[in-house]
Amino acid sequence: MTSLFFVKEVSNLQSSIPKVPSSGGAKEASIYKKIFKPYGWLKTLYELAESQIFTKPDKTPIDSVLHTTTGEVFTYLSFIAARSIYENEVNELRYKKR
Repeated sequence: MTSLFFVKEVSNLQSSIPKVPSSGGAKEASIYKKIFKPYGWLKTLYELAESQIFTKPDKTPIDSVLHTTTGEVFTYLSFIAARSIYENEVNELRYKKR
């Protein structure tokens, strides 16, 4: 039951966060939509598992993510999103100064 709740909530969160394509622009965004968009939450699940931020010694990385509280996962995802936005804006400011 927890796994299904997590999947639904991650999907809701992802749809509420604007996607900021990197320097590739529209073409890169189109490729993303074609390849990764259909997997939505699964991509996030694997990324969290690969980061091993929630990995517990007695569980696989994927099971660890699935057994992490929704609040912890959303806090981490919010932090990652905020850091990405911050880094993009700082890079834009630095680029404009040139």
